[in-house]
Amino acid sequence: TREALEYEISLRYYVAGLRFAGSPYAFHTIGSTLAIHATAYARVRGFPKRLAAEDFYLLNKLAKVGTIRSLDGEPIRLSARASKRTPFGTGRALEHARDHERDLAPLCVYHPDVFSDLGAWLQTLDALAEAGEAADPSDLLAKQVGAWPSADAQRLAVQLDEVGAWTAARIGVQRCRTPITRAKHLHGGFDAFRTLKLIHALRAGGLASIPLREALSKAPFVTARDGAPLEEVREQLAAAEREQARLKAIDQNHRFKT
Repeated sequence: TREALEYEISLRYYVAGLRFAGSPYAFHTIGSTLAIHATAYARVRGFPKRLAAEDFYLLNKLAKVGTIRSLDGEPIRLSARASKRTPFGTGRALEHARDHERDLAPLCVYHPDVFSDLGAWLQTLDALAEAGEAADPSDLLAKQVGAWPSADAQRLAVQLDEVGAWTAARIGVQRCRTPITRAKHLHGGFDAFRTLKLIHALRAGGLASIPLREALSKAPFVTARDGAPLEEVREQLAAAEREQARLKAIDQNHRFKT
């Protein structure tokens, strides 16, 4: 259905935005598509007991103890199964999409500029890891924002304070002595959950969500032509994911051999 297609594109759009920002948590979190090694599953104590998003939180933990890999085969298609069984998730989202369709309201997604702000922050974490306690975090943030034309230093700084990211980063820098351990600690602390929390804060702080079509036309990480059929947009986003998975596998194999 059209609702399922738009929802699938919104999921791929989010992952593409995270990948554009350089997030180590740029992967899909759909439980029915997961294959998990038993040792890793036991190490993080399995699925958390939650009404929804248990796959999101499981992968968030797994990403800190190993590597999340996406296969580069044919993409999985979502089935149009609307459901009210959980408070949010695929089934509930399709139910909402159908309501929007009846009300002639477009499906809205995160503003693409939130991913530029996120990218500036993630680069700031890298700079903090390299510089250590001697650096001024505010100066580092200002320098990183300059590399992201759509990022806004003041907006980002306010929302980083709002979600407690500044405090957590300063503590992380103090606890670790080398750039490598600092980087691991900082990016492990600013995980998928805190990434989403910052994105929501940026949305509440001025970057309101916008209709899917508008977001696709503005996003620098979507290369589909303006007005392209949704099927074409989906194929473009899926192909980009497969290419990224292929390149990542090559890189991992190279590091293993060396």
